[in-house]
Amino acid sequence: MADNGDNRFLIIGDVARLGPIMADAFAGHRIDGVHSYLEGIAEMPRTKTRGALVGYDPSCRKPDAALAAVKSVAGDLPVIYCCDPAFETIGRRLVNHGVEDYLILPPPASELDQVSGTASRETKQKWLQKEPEPPIPKAEELARLADILP
Repeated sequence: MADNGDNRFLIIGDVARLGPIMADAFAGHRIDGVHSYLEGIAEMPRTKTRGALVGYDPSCRKPDAALAAVKSVAGDLPVIYCCDPAFETIGRRLVNHGVEDYLILPPPASELDQVSGTASRETKQKWLQKEPEPPIPKAEELARLADILP
């Protein structure tokens, strides 16, 4: 199959972990990866791209500004941030700077549809019907509960 770039996805940062995930989710598509946000800003306009999955870049001191720059060169293409639960606060902030969404590692395949910008109607419907998950109690809350239970 000749690749004219229409099938390319770009991974920016954390290529070692995100590469296999993307390869499983988008088998048959071209997947390129770069190791830093700066490289991603340079790579995005080089070849037509369907979307970008962005991982955590420990060398970046200002992820908000870096991802805003990635999003500015991406234009209308979906840019999704993917991180460990410890960096979820960064993901929430990045959504305010133009990133479409953030996913927690390892992301389910159904959520990776967002990277292509073509999540199926069935997938979107499942997300809408998904039961809300109960909040995870904090250590202080559990300690208080233990104190009041006999």
